[in-house]
Amino acid sequence: MKQAFLTTLMFFASLTAMAEYQLLLPVTGGQESPVFFIDFSQFKIQTDSLKLKTAAGKEIPFSLDCQYAPQKEKGRFYYTQVNGYHSHLEVPASEKKLSWLGYLSFKAEPGVKEYRLSFKAGTEAIQAAPNPDVRCWWIELMQDPELRKPFGGPDFFYRNSAQAEVMENGGWELFRPGGTITIMPNAYRFTERIRGRRVIQYFLAEMDGNTSIVAQVPLTNASNPKWPVVTGYMSLRKGVLTEVWQEGIQDSQTESIWFNAGKNCRGSFWVVQKVTGKIFEIHVQSPPQEEVVQARVLNSLLNIGDTLKVDVLELGQNVLQPMRFKLIDPAGRSQDVIGAREDCWADGAELHIVLKDRAGRTVAATVGKELLIDNIPAGEYTVALTLYSCRQDREIILQQKETLLIQAGPQW
Repeated sequence: MKQAFLTTLMFFASLTAMAEYQLLLPVTGGQESPVFFIDFSQFKIQTDSLKLKTAAGKEIPFSLDCQYAPQKEKGRFYYTQVNGYHSHLEVPASEKKLSWLGYLSFKAEPGVKEYRLSFKAGTEAIQAAPNPDVRCWWIELMQDPELRKPFGGPDFFYRNSAQAEVMENGGWELFRPGGTITIMPNAYRFTERIRGRRVIQYFLAEMDGNTSIVAQVPLTNASNPKWPVVTGYMSLRKGVLTEVWQEGIQDSQTESIWFNAGKNCRGSFWVVQKVTGKIFEIHVQSPPQEEVVQARVLNSLLNIGDTLKVDVLELGQNVLQPMRFKLIDPAGRSQDVIGAREDCWADGAELHIVLKDRAGRTVAATVGKELLIDNIPAGEYTVALTLYSCRQDREIILQQKETLLIQAGPQW
């Protein structure tokens, strides 16, 4: 994996200026709004040269947005794990650790199974190209993420008790030390689709003194019903432009998705210590789980004559599935690029089990979730599990290996 990643970096570092490249993006049936993640953050591409087309050449409008997540490198796909009701990080923006340009989404064309993203190499970092008209619903759930709307007004998204003003290029400047900005429910794009999903809030701020900000999103919390889905004290240092990430899971069991529904339901930004400062942008996302599909060997110690059983979990959930995409250069050569695609394996999958001895020889194999252990000597073996999709274009969903100890009989 590491070697593949280094090779990919070297390939992109050698892109020929002005030459056109194509990234092949396969989709699956039934996706109204396909979503891909390709980490563009280290590539230099002419943003205005990006074109998404079908194989027949029809140009498709797309949206290119950021993923907000801490860095956990697996190839170049970044992912997070929720830790209770108070998962959060505050990182100086100069370190570039919480925001990754790479969500590509669009409206699917009926019957089209592959799209091609073409671009030309450039000298500057690629820029985001958000397009709310075609963007997948969960990528941006704030009505006004760049904070350009006035306080009050016909939309009435925000209630201002911080003597804040909207800056010329968007964002809030807070003039009242220790003030609060209340975010009204209609400032969010929340619907019933968010039930049981991850909820991420990201904001960018710089304060005039050391302080904490309590930043809340008013949805019910699966981990702690006494608090909103994301909450807590975010610590910011004086004069440091800071990225803040928070994550929780919405409680799918509550009657309403809203925290304090019908009472005092609202989000908020409260500056705890009495300082002033600036908040530049606020984003809320609700991405699917990552790599939730699992295959589990139910018993790693068996006797001759026993049956090896494997359980496959969470096939029906939407996931961000790691995969490789083909990048074609002007000479027709291809290179793998590591990324991810939103997918759901509700149409089923086929499990292949292969049992190998310590020399790597296959001693038994089957298709299904059970394998009879018979006619082999006792000892240590490796179980190789491969899960294939049941689609016409078969794809590997999961590959993993487990160690299995087989004995001649019970050892009393």
